[in-house]
Amino acid sequence: MRRSFSLFSFLIFSVLAGAQPVIQWQTVIGGNMDDEVYEIRQTSDGGYIAVGASYSNTGLFSGNHGQADIFVVKLTPSGAVEWLNTFGGSSNDWGVSIRQTHDGGYIVAGSTSSDDGDVSGFHGGLWADAWVIKLDATGQMQWQKCLGGQESEYAAAIRQTPDHGYIVAGATSSNDGDVNCNNESYSIWIVKLDQTGEIEWQSCFSESSQGGADDIQLTSDGGYIVAGWRMGDQPGADPNQDIWVIKLDETGTQQWERILGGSKIDLVHNIQETLDGGFILAGLTQSDDGDVTGFHGHLDAWVVKLDANGTIQWEKALGGSGADQASAIRQTADGGFLLAGYTASDDGDLAGLPNVKGFWLVKLNETAEVEWQWGHEARPFPTDVSMDIGQDGRIILAGICMECSGDNSGRMQMWAAKLFFPNSAITGRVHLDPEGDCQPDNAETGLAGWLITASGLQTFFAVTDSVGRYSIPVDTGSYVLTTSRPSPYLEACDDLIPVTLVSNDTIPIDFPSHALADCPYLTVDIATPLLRRCFENIYTVQYCNYGALAAEDAYIEVMLDPHMQYLSSTLPLSGQNGNLLRFDLGDVDINECGNFQIAIHLDCDSTVLGQTHCVEAHIFPDSLCIPPSAEWDGSTIEVDAVCQGDSVVFLLHNTGAGAMSQQRQYIIIEDDLVLMQGNFQLDAGQSETIAVDAAGATFHVEAQQSPGHPAGIASTGATIEGCNGWMTLGLFNQWPLNNPNPFVATDCRQNVGSFDPNDKNPFPLGFGPQRLIEPGQDIEYMIRFQNTGTDTAFKVVIVDVLPPELDLATLRPGASSHAYVYSITPDGKPVFTSDNILLPDSTANEAASQGFVNFRISQQPGLPLGTEIANSALIYFDFNEPIETNTTLHRLGVVFPWAPPGTVGTQSVTPPAAGVRVIPNPVDDTALLQVEGIAPGRLRLVLSNAVGQVLHTQESTGTAFEFRRGAMPAGLYFFRIEREGRVVGTGKMVLR
Repeated sequence: MRRSFSLFSFLIFSVLAGAQPVIQWQTVIGGNMDDEVYEIRQTSDGGYIAVGASYSNTGLFSGNHGQADIFVVKLTPSGAVEWLNTFGGSSNDWGVSIRQTHDGGYIVAGSTSSDDGDVSGFHGGLWADAWVIKLDATGQMQWQKCLGGQESEYAAAIRQTPDHGYIVAGATSSNDGDVNCNNESYSIWIVKLDQTGEIEWQSCFSESSQGGADDIQLTSDGGYIVAGWRMGDQPGADPNQDIWVIKLDETGTQQWERILGGSKIDLVHNIQETLDGGFILAGLTQSDDGDVTGFHGHLDAWVVKLDANGTIQWEKALGGSGADQASAIRQTADGGFLLAGYTASDDGDLAGLPNVKGFWLVKLNETAEVEWQWGHEARPFPTDVSMDIGQDGRIILAGICMECSGDNSGRMQMWAAKLFFPNSAITGRVHLDPEGDCQPDNAETGLAGWLITASGLQTFFAVTDSVGRYSIPVDTGSYVLTTSRPSPYLEACDDLIPVTLVSNDTIPIDFPSHALADCPYLTVDIATPLLRRCFENIYTVQYCNYGALAAEDAYIEVMLDPHMQYLSSTLPLSGQNGNLLRFDLGDVDINECGNFQIAIHLDCDSTVLGQTHCVEAHIFPDSLCIPPSAEWDGSTIEVDAVCQGDSVVFLLHNTGAGAMSQQRQYIIIEDDLVLMQGNFQLDAGQSETIAVDAAGATFHVEAQQSPGHPAGIASTGATIEGCNGWMTLGLFNQWPLNNPNPFVATDCRQNVGSFDPNDKNPFPLGFGPQRLIEPGQDIEYMIRFQNTGTDTAFKVVIVDVLPPELDLATLRPGASSHAYVYSITPDGKPVFTSDNILLPDSTANEAASQGFVNFRISQQPGLPLGTEIANSALIYFDFNEPIETNTTLHRLGVVFPWAPPGTVGTQSVTPPAAGVRVIPNPVDDTALLQVEGIAPGRLRLVLSNAVGQVLHTQESTGTAFEFRRGAMPAGLYFFRIEREGRVVGTGKMVLR
């Protein structure tokens, strides 16, 4: 299920001096193809209206007439889609300018090359007509007008005039039809329409070469100011463009004109009248001569201030060595200017901003000095960015970005955001309150890792640091502060604190917290980024005490996989019994965390490539102090699976202090089929075994826990592969382990022959090609990174693109290869920062160039079956452009008991409409995938590996695919067949 709009997180990277804006909300709108937005404006109801061009024909864009259509979207004040309408015919139609009209409707201008559908009066010719559409308040067409002749026309801007008519600016190359010009090439074309769209007058402006208008504004004297382009004519220079500014009176008669620029390309996007009666214009320049000074190279944003007669008062080239441009400019109340555009530089005027493509805001004072600048990484291609300043003084931005919703589709989408300047803050501490007086006390122990949420008209977040401090920049208004704690043993004295802030407030709010149980609460995590046979591998063990009492004489036991040999560790080994290792920690204080690393060797001869190996860490003391639920019968079910000769033996064991009060169910799955299921009921200490024949398949057993279990899980599981052969590999981690004890962590990792750096791996992977997991199942993510550059990286920052289906309050940072500081952006994005990491490049030290970060997170409660959870991350090395990881995907379904025998997951997802035969399977070099049960049509084959990475896609207009293996390695692969974005068939194939 693809969302038509979502809150896709980007990294705010503004670091320069001055007040900085913060995103209040952002939204992404897109369909199955490219969707481009060109202008956005606030409406009288506090919402927003935007116009663009869309090639999509699904979801919100299902009314598309063919090729590109004009789309108009109305947003609510909070950025949600109120309505979206498309207009056009069977050819291409573009909308570039929109304004709300006096009657509450809208006027749209753009271009059309259609002569059917919504379009009438098309003049034909080489390319297009200018097209004007009048809409009512609900976006329904009231009238439309094609303007043009037999050649080509376009409209670039439209404004309503005081007489309720309209002024249109664009270009024409015609001499017939509606065009009353003596053109030899493109000319600036200004058309005055009455309120029904009839032409009242028009003016054309031609030079010896081509030209056209980009913007028009009404001026305070009742006339108009026009900004456009014309081809330059400097002798001996390469072909160039200049900016062309024309002042008109109310009848369209020219009063004066100015040509601005140098010997290369200079363009204007926006012009505005200033408070002193002059004009400010924003665009871009490639020139380093003529009117342009301070050029940085490649492409600069260019701002020019003119007086009332068009004389340059000052000009400013802004940028660095990358591509930079200005798309919109507004004068601010202090006499300065706010500039919106796009940047890909990190030097020159943009020193300190990471070298990423993104939206760009610059605040200039009245003499063009930079006061502050802000960036928002989005990776579009350089394009226009639209900006408006709303009734509340806040900034609204819109532009085009690629893959904004994190789907790795390569499609362009509309991005819009509202920004504000936080002039207030809420700060404070979370601390342990052993005296129980619930009073702030700086001498008391601060508590780290608590999430603080300020909920109001918008929501802001912060996480407490190592000494319990937090700070949340917020807007003025009323909020309710709440906490989310990492420990069940602690609770804030007051967890619902109302706060009201006025301008420039900083309000301190502390959260004294008392103990619900005077006990330690120890957690442990263990992980490695990859396992290689025949090599040394490194595991990291991380532990914390989130309880209310120090843990005395704590220690950790680590059980290695049977095929591993202990080599060394950064914490001295206290004891060893075969592969069971003991590490003494001493006393672990409240709020204390630590980590150490273990080096192991993975055997060559006794393992196969792609085999999964598990290690387990258990921290002591491991007693739980919270009184259990009255519903719980005291039983704890642990399961195991062992290979005994030609059989797999499954063990169900009650390690709890109480007998099961009623029968529960278990299920055994072989590869992707339910092999058997049954009931069990065990007394304390009692076990039950089930044996099945083994033939190299992957088996999983899942058994229900009794209701009310303290771990909060419904079932627990165990997986085994490679018993009596190696028929299936890569299926092990599709199942969760669901360990019933919070003080135990297990890491199961497939050994690999190669390493794909800078990726994201989920656990569990999810069952089958659809990656099914149960509602409520926690997900653990590992983000792996590697410095593949040419020099040492001093800083690594990982920003998780957290989807709304995951609950930020439940995020628990885990093991990592390097020390990091965990923080949360004000809009709720997890950030892991490793300063002074000194990560060598992969050519200098391949093993040391790698690293990873682990975290665990829960789903939002109540998500319906079929919900998709997509997640990716951005990895920043120093100030380089971020690397975006693959996108992981899970779908919620009923996976475990209690499905009837047959294929798992049939209760949760509509069965595919088609069957797929793979001939032959296993595959050597080529195979035919024959789709059966559906009519021929446009189909898409998507092939993934066992960790969900898409490795191959292919299109077909029939019912078969000829698959060519190429350089793909041997292994098990999953495929799905899609039609119009819907899965119609799934399966797997083996490459040998």
